[in-house]
Amino acid sequence: MSEKVLVIDDDAGIRNLFENILKMDGYTVVKASNGPEALQILEQEKINIILMDIQMPEMTGLELCPKVKQLVPAAICIAITGYASIFDLVSCREAGFDDYYEKPIHFDTLREIVENAQKTIARWKKKSVPSNSLSA
Repeated sequence: MSEKVLVIDDDAGIRNLFENILKMDGYTVVKASNGPEALQILEQEKINIILMDIQMPEMTGLELCPKVKQLVPAAICIAITGYASIFDLVSCREAGFDDYYEKPIHFDTLREIVENAQKTIARWKKKSVPSNSLSA
């Protein structure tokens, strides 16, 4: 079974594009347009793969990522940004991101990111990880 993927981006076009690409590979995609909306979703359901824009109104990805990790400690959070010169890899790692990509992102790269995250989560689930850390 494929993992759910949460796409957080203030650009509806990006959210819809990512959804269309990932749905073709069998993923269930949940979308949020900002940090507060994403947190509300994560309070209702655990999602382990999270693709997150960094530059968003209300709450940046750098502010959001630590909050996501509190709610879902084993989440794999991937930063995807068009502002690479402003937000560097070190800032993203310090915020809790597992990886970092620049927009525009190639469709095959997006698929690879999510596939690798799913494989990592599947491997973790086989080990003795507390059941409240990873969603089933």
